[in-house]
Amino acid sequence: MHKRIDWLLPAALALALFGCRSAVPEPELGICGDETLPGHTPNITRLDLAQYEFVPYGKAFSRRADGALELKLPELPGKPAWVFSSIGPVPVKPATHYRLEIAVAKNHRVDWSWFLEYSRSGGGTPHGSLLWRETGPGSSSGNVSCWDILTPSDATGLKLWFTLTEGQKPPVPGTKAVFNTIRLVELDTPEFVPASGELLPWQLSAQADGPASIAPEQGSFSNINPTVGTVDGETVLKLEFGKGKSLYAFLLSRPMNLNGALVSYRFEARGSGWLRPGIWWKRTPVEYFYSHGYPVALTPEWQTVELEQGCTDWLATQFALAFTNAGTDTVAEVRRIAVAVWLPKCK
Repeated sequence: MHKRIDWLLPAALALALFGCRSAVPEPELGICGDETLPGHTPNITRLDLAQYEFVPYGKAFSRRADGALELKLPELPGKPAWVFSSIGPVPVKPATHYRLEIAVAKNHRVDWSWFLEYSRSGGGTPHGSLLWRETGPGSSSGNVSCWDILTPSDATGLKLWFTLTEGQKPPVPGTKAVFNTIRLVELDTPEFVPASGELLPWQLSAQADGPASIAPEQGSFSNINPTVGTVDGETVLKLEFGKGKSLYAFLLSRPMNLNGALVSYRFEARGSGWLRPGIWWKRTPVEYFYSHGYPVALTPEWQTVELEQGCTDWLATQFALAFTNAGTDTVAEVRRIAVAVWLPKCK
């Protein structure tokens, strides 16, 4: 039997599970989210600039008399082009399939980006990935949207983040969306086996010093200047990004059936600026589904970066390990790139 986790919980239960204060008194339904800006937020790196502003959960959400959850923005003195907030967390099992359901009663002409954030059993930077982007007036009103997700192997909790804008202009105060339901349904916990053979045809350790031939779209990305060099006797990939450029260098895997697979990606990096890694799913016959991990503030010291994502896309036939900046001038050195893939065991 499928197990369901509702973000629409009685206020007392929400408080007991998550330690969050409900915005409405009992026995009204309530959920929770961040009331203060946490240290990590997925895909948002320029928090010191005016175009982003964090809105605490208690100022953004309230429960209506009919039980629906209303997102209503207050007056924001900074007039940001984008606002962001969070819902959750709820506990999840590692390496488990879930279905996320969001029933939208009304969407008031806004552009959304939704992100998943997974807390990890060992602590550290959470795993993060893009869930959904939607542009256009009222395009999801009255619909129930569902996504199958596969939690990372060390996941302990799931939080939803979203960014919101109105044509990349400051959102007008007032109601922006009404949600009937936000729930998580547990589907199954599959068995996995490690993928064998060479996963990445392009291996850093096998490259000669000089320009990095990062296939297949090297020509499109020539102005990021990827090169390979030797530092302290070790082969290093060097990447230079200009300010404001969101271009990519990426390493493409060999073809394989990735639906239901877990992909783990680890490397060491140092330098200056922000580096934003990602795991993409290359689909057939369409193109990539872009999904970024948490941005990394580079320092002169080497630091280990880890990402893990589950694939629930029937069209995915390859993955790509991606690197880009985050709107800043960035110079990065990357070494010791490692990847592992766990495939669902055939029953």
